[in-house]
Amino acid sequence: MDLDARSLGNKVDALLEERFHEVSIDTVPEAGDRRLTHGGTGLAGEFTFLYVDMRSSSALSWAYRRQSVAKLYKAFHHCMVEAVKAGNGRVRSFDGDRVLGIFAGASRADQAVDTALHMVGCKEEILVPKIQAKYQNDSFDIGIGIATGPALAMKAGVGYDMNNRDLVWIGDPPNLGSKLSDLAREPESIYICRTTFDLLGISNRYTTKSGEKIDMWEKKALSFNDGQVECYSSAWYRKLIR
Repeated sequence: MDLDARSLGNKVDALLEERFHEVSIDTVPEAGDRRLTHGGTGLAGEFTFLYVDMRSSSALSWAYRRQSVAKLYKAFHHCMVEAVKAGNGRVRSFDGDRVLGIFAGASRADQAVDTALHMVGCKEEILVPKIQAKYQNDSFDIGIGIATGPALAMKAGVGYDMNNRDLVWIGDPPNLGSKLSDLAREPESIYICRTTFDLLGISNRYTTKSGEKIDMWEKKALSFNDGQVECYSSAWYRKLIR
């Protein structure tokens, strides 16, 4: 391995000294957005971040052949990506058993929560029954975390190498959304931050059961950034179209 300390040091000096420029946006940027370069540019806006994780993936890896686990991952990814697309979001990252969807615009929080409720519907009505039928395993689960707020998108990696570059997201909301997804599991499969909750419309706040109006959310707290933040969990889901 040959790493040139002088070359690396010069590049780091240049990166740390360059003037950074932010451009305000109101849509989710594409990885190929020409406004983003590997220099000092970033796209800033208000976004809602949705992280969905497949639970017990390590246990699945031990229990099944890797080809079977690969099929489970592909089935999970397909359903989650289709849900994000149907909710007018944009998928911006895959990390094994995790998918990141991002939403922008005035309805971003409602769209993300509606997507999450349908994701749990995908789990309950499609993934779990089919996985149980094929593998006789009922341990499949997902957890979803959603957070809303300002964030900065920038390119990271090596500019000339398509295999070593990607968008990264800077700010509290993506970090908080990730933390919330860690908490979520059956039966409370969805956790959202207070900002997301405050932006929700009636249809994503309440449901009706036996003619009675029911709040779908339960107030909780999460340790985050050396403090406690208010969050909300839900055990509800939306049925899929038949």
